[in-house]
Amino acid sequence: MSKRKIRYSINPKATKKHANDPYASSRGELVSIQGKIHHGSDGLISSLKHQISLLDKKNFRLENKNALLSVENNNLKEQLNYYKKAYQEADRENKVLAVKELKAQDKVQSYANSMSFRLGYAIIFAFKEKGGVKHLLKTIATLIHEKRNKKIRQKLVFNHAADAAASQMSLLQWNQRKLIFQWLDNKLFGKEFLPSSQAQALPLDRKGIDFAIPVHGISQVLLSIDVSSQSPAPKQALVSFTFEDKENKILESGIDYPFSQSLNRHYAYLNTEESKVDQILLALPHDCETVNINVQTWDNQEAAIKLNAPIGIEKLSAGVSVVIPTYQGLQTIGKCIESLLHQTLSPLLYELLVVINGPQDGTKKLLEKIKRKNPEVNMRIFVLEEAGVSKARNLAIREAQYNYITFIDDDDFVSEDYLASLYAQANYHSLVLTGVDDVTNHGETIPTAITQQLAKAEDKAVIQYNDVSSSLTMNACKLVPAHMVKATTYLPELRSGEDVVYWSDLISRFQPNIALVHDLSKAVYKRVLSDNSVSRQKESFDFNVKQRLDVILHLISLLEKAQVSYTANFIQSKINAQAGFIKRYLDTYPQEYPAFQQLIEQNKVDNAFIRDINAKFSKILVISYCYAPYIDTSGVVMSKRVREMNQPVDIIYNSMDKVRLQDKNLLKISAPFVGKMIELKASQTFSNWKGIQQFAEQTFIEMGKILSRRPLYEKIYSRAMWPASHFAAALIKAKYPTIKWGAEFSDPLLLDVTGNIRYEALELAWLRMHHLLPENSTQANDNLFYWCEMLPYLYADELIFTNQNQLDYMLSYADEEMREAIASKAVIMPQPTLPRDFYQQSSAQLKKEKDYFYIGYFGSFYPNRGFQPFLDAWEMLPDEIQSKLRLIVYTQQQPEAVLENVSENIKEKIIIYPYVEYFDFLKLCDDFDALLVMDAITKKLKINNPYLPSKISDYLGSKTKIMALIEENSPTSKISDNKIIFSNLEDKNDILKNILYLYYDNNIQ
Repeated sequence: MSKRKIRYSINPKATKKHANDPYASSRGELVSIQGKIHHGSDGLISSLKHQISLLDKKNFRLENKNALLSVENNNLKEQLNYYKKAYQEADRENKVLAVKELKAQDKVQSYANSMSFRLGYAIIFAFKEKGGVKHLLKTIATLIHEKRNKKIRQKLVFNHAADAAASQMSLLQWNQRKLIFQWLDNKLFGKEFLPSSQAQALPLDRKGIDFAIPVHGISQVLLSIDVSSQSPAPKQALVSFTFEDKENKILESGIDYPFSQSLNRHYAYLNTEESKVDQILLALPHDCETVNINVQTWDNQEAAIKLNAPIGIEKLSAGVSVVIPTYQGLQTIGKCIESLLHQTLSPLLYELLVVINGPQDGTKKLLEKIKRKNPEVNMRIFVLEEAGVSKARNLAIREAQYNYITFIDDDDFVSEDYLASLYAQANYHSLVLTGVDDVTNHGETIPTAITQQLAKAEDKAVIQYNDVSSSLTMNACKLVPAHMVKATTYLPELRSGEDVVYWSDLISRFQPNIALVHDLSKAVYKRVLSDNSVSRQKESFDFNVKQRLDVILHLISLLEKAQVSYTANFIQSKINAQAGFIKRYLDTYPQEYPAFQQLIEQNKVDNAFIRDINAKFSKILVISYCYAPYIDTSGVVMSKRVREMNQPVDIIYNSMDKVRLQDKNLLKISAPFVGKMIELKASQTFSNWKGIQQFAEQTFIEMGKILSRRPLYEKIYSRAMWPASHFAAALIKAKYPTIKWGAEFSDPLLLDVTGNIRYEALELAWLRMHHLLPENSTQANDNLFYWCEMLPYLYADELIFTNQNQLDYMLSYADEEMREAIASKAVIMPQPTLPRDFYQQSSAQLKKEKDYFYIGYFGSFYPNRGFQPFLDAWEMLPDEIQSKLRLIVYTQQQPEAVLENVSENIKEKIIIYPYVEYFDFLKLCDDFDALLVMDAITKKLKINNPYLPSKISDYLGSKTKIMALIEENSPTSKISDNKIIFSNLEDKNDILKNILYLYYDNNIQ
């Protein structure tokens, strides 16, 4: 076959016709070939036509497929938007329902406490129950009295704690609504301020104040706005904003800011509380030239709103600010900077902020030399004369000009893809993490557990904080949005661990998402191991205990402010990690434990980690059926006893959730000294034998578990008023007779306040089975209360009574053959009084009117308490003084029960409130002009008065004078304290004299 020349050329018409066709070039060539063949073969032409046909069909199929994909993509976008809106709507509806539920609960409670409900209830049962009519009449009288004095009642007591809680609640609700682009702070910051001439607060109205901010070449703007209201409430003020290009066209940001149809602008509500400053991140659209903002009132309901200071503005460019603090870093910083000069990220997208702190060692000259040789890299050098890595970082953070920040130590270095890999995953609401390699002094690279942990987390759709806990609170190996970093401050007062506090604060405040670099092997932080590193210091009490406690104190402060359990758990994990240093040190140096406990006490540290440490050193087991946090006088007194012991103890107690409320603050009383706290789930009872037996046996079993992991305790200590405590302790003493047992009686148990015998049956067989009663004993007394006293008499090594009268009285009815043994083991220990700082922990406050004299009474009004002589004395006062007295009663009883038989003249001057929490009670004790306490009346009922009012020990710690209405030779009468003014309980003239004395003494002061 002869060779033929084939000329190849492109048909210009075909090229033009298919200019937008991806296969136009191919078809154009084929057409040209077809037209230019001078000696073509029919077979070749046919083949070429077939090829053209196939290409056309393929092109058609691709065009159809592309169209289908486009339609499918649009459908998916629509579905995504639909589900997004549905989710937002459901979320809004859920919040509305939650608010409605709270309002409904409040309404139900309001109805239950309303006068109409109480009156209706009394009418319904007036003829259904015995004494119902009498109760109805009392209720009517009480309601008339309450209505008459409603204004006085509302004015009288102002609880700062409750007010703060209400304020905090509204703040939390506001915080829950805000997105991550907005947060609260207590400081105003910015590098520019608008209006720059503002010298005083500007009043705001609905029209608002407009500002235009030029933002050419800027990626983000941080606004700092301080507005306040006379009566702060949600939605009183807002800032609205728009983004414009150079042609004044409106642009949309990548952040889905709330949008107002009425304003036709995006907006954010502003917090109007004093000292609360709104910080708002504006992420600018591409080509944005101007941001227009307006600050105005909204739903202010005529409350005066003002702009307190110029609006702070900080502009951030797109890129990464690298923060490098250096101290005496001449020998190491060169390699660090060298690694940053050769990054694959464009030099236009990052800056190096080097802060030299402390004495000069030539580092500055070296850096300036490097800067001259590498003018393409943006390096800024700062000098702090005072040494301090936290101050150095804070300075660099303030100066950072890019919208993301990363930290590198001067003796470390990074791989060449480090910045580019981090920046590729950057997002305004995420921390981007990468791996760490350790580098030895010999240049050997060692993989770290940090990188291994990140590698395990790579495949997770959502990375949780505990998935990457190793790297979250270290400064290295992460890229962070600048607005988060700038809102958080390193604490210079911390000598170590400042990074743990800083990152815990940032994470708690913003709750950022977690992202990882695409390839952990390319973006690597090289951590050079050094003998003088802070994290590799030698063990010492200062570093391992004192400095760790300093860090823990700040973490506890963050924990108390944590808004969600997710971040609270994270912060607690960091507290536990710091506590690990302390535990390991004290394991090695147990003789240092007293110094540790002294620090705990001095700093008022209250956290679960203390219990783990205390448990290692506890030698006493306390058995207290009722204990904090349950609200009960017996539990509070036992907490004070533990504090008085001044050494670590473990505690076994019972759940009281069915019969007592809780107050977590009660745990603070004994917190520095408590190790294990074991809550049992026995039946909750005062005198039912089955429940008491259950608690005793569960305690016995728990003791066995404890002793499988530790040595035998030196002592057990039990306290009753709740009888179960002594039965459990007796069981343990029988099993472990070498343990010393101290048994305390709060009051006589066998005989009640009227002198009658209490009786509940127990099983004598149980006592025999546990060797508490000899097998051949003929004892027939099966009274539970008898044995609650007898078992300690028989087996305890020490018997604790709160006063001598109590001991004498209990001896008077004890078995005669036991009296000498009881007396030989008896110890008198009055109920403890807490240190003064406990009286200042609450912000509760008694709001008093001028020229009035306020007497406080806390507790129940039992029939045998001598209240009437005091009221009689009050009525005998001159009118001008009588009208100036106010008696404030805090009690669990109903007002009508308390005010029964009180004259109308006095009734209107008595204000009744429910019990307050314990620390509120202590604080209020300081606020009264006098505190009233009354002995129980035991005359003609007992040989003496064995009862010491439980409140007296708390009153004695206050600053207030105490008016004590006493029986002759009662325990109260024998207290020697200048604050107590004694009056004969039955002598109204004596009471009158002392009321006048206290009244005039108060007025003179």
